[in-house]
Amino acid sequence: MEFIKEFAAAFKAPEDDFKAIYLIKMTDLNKNLVLEVANRKLRCYYGEAENADVTATTNRDTVNTIVNGRATFQGSFMSSKITCKGDFKLLRTFDQLFRFE
Repeated sequence: MEFIKEFAAAFKAPEDDFKAIYLIKMTDLNKNLVLEVANRKLRCYYGEAENADVTATTNRDTVNTIVNGRATFQGSFMSSKITCKGDFKLLRTFDQLFRFE
């Protein structure tokens, strides 16, 4: 399962009361990567999340660039490589939760 190991390794546990669900739609793979953060734990899987706080749409190459530390999630959003909808405060916390090098 591509990218799951990378997100798990880069995860930095947030405050105890932080909860967020990020859904990353990769249009070229027709797959959705779900990142659920709650109780200082990460649950990462491919599937659906109707109650996602942030829904991002991008492609595999952009996600690959992020997990390899060559770009940030927010930087990719600012350069229009990712489109997002949902809670933009949680969008800004993404790069704090996942620190790729």
